[in-house]
Amino acid sequence: MIIFITGISGAGKNTALRILEDSGFYCIDNTPLNLIPKIVQIAQNSNIENISFIIDPRLIFVSKKRDLPKLKKSINKLIKDTLRLASEYNVKIIFLDSNEKTLIKRYNSNRRIHPLNPENIEEGIKLEKELLEELKRKSHFVIDTSDLSPYDLSIKISEIISSKKVYILKITSFGYKYGFLNSDFIIDVRVLKNPFYIRELSDKTGLDKEVKEYLLSDSLTTEFLNKTIEYILFVLNFYFNNVKNYLEIGIGCTGGKHRSVFVAEYIYNFIKNKYQNIKVLIEHRDIYKN
Repeated sequence: MIIFITGISGAGKNTALRILEDSGFYCIDNTPLNLIPKIVQIAQNSNIENISFIIDPRLIFVSKKRDLPKLKKSINKLIKDTLRLASEYNVKIIFLDSNEKTLIKRYNSNRRIHPLNPENIEEGIKLEKELLEELKRKSHFVIDTSDLSPYDLSIKISEIISSKKVYILKITSFGYKYGFLNSDFIIDVRVLKNPFYIRELSDKTGLDKEVKEYLLSDSLTTEFLNKTIEYILFVLNFYFNNVKNYLEIGIGCTGGKHRSVFVAEYIYNFIKNKYQNIKVLIEHRDIYKN
């Protein structure tokens, strides 16, 4: 599969490219259109099945922003060539858009200037939307990222590139001593015995073999894991079939270093191996904090 990512500056093209990279795509940013056929051929000869390009008019904006007739002519050629390549190589075009208010906020928060109008971000955005309207209209998919988090965007892109509906589960371990976690569900694992109080284990983490063996030596750990998995499967079945495609579960212990990391890894591996249509992400928020 070949994907072109394009759209309005500040709408999330680089975020989309990282999402595709995480999904197994070979990704290239800001590629000259005349090089794409060669890159596609090289990729196919190297057995690379999925490849994605960012088609971005930024360089045109920078080089010709003071000459509006030449700018429009160059953008029209870019659009024409993009659509031609998309037709020849069976490319799916994803156009990312966002409302003006959100784009202005993003530009201001990142302290960036708009390439079409450094003095007036709002005017630059309006002109860019006008110039890219035809490309937006002829793209296969248009995603408005105004109110989307990176995870929401990941869900939408996953649905585009997959023949099956894709669900995303994020598992985050954390330590209560460093603050609460904003998740859909929180599982408190402080009931398990704490490796922190074992001298030879205190400096290790839940990723280490010795900590895993210590925790599994207690029958309570096995019982806790079995019941937790049973509960999570119930939650996943209900939420993914009735509520939404993205779910975040927090696993908390005192310091976020031993028990929560171990349990999070256990759940991560169990779900990942059991369900092919669930993309499982994992993060250990506090694992290396003192």
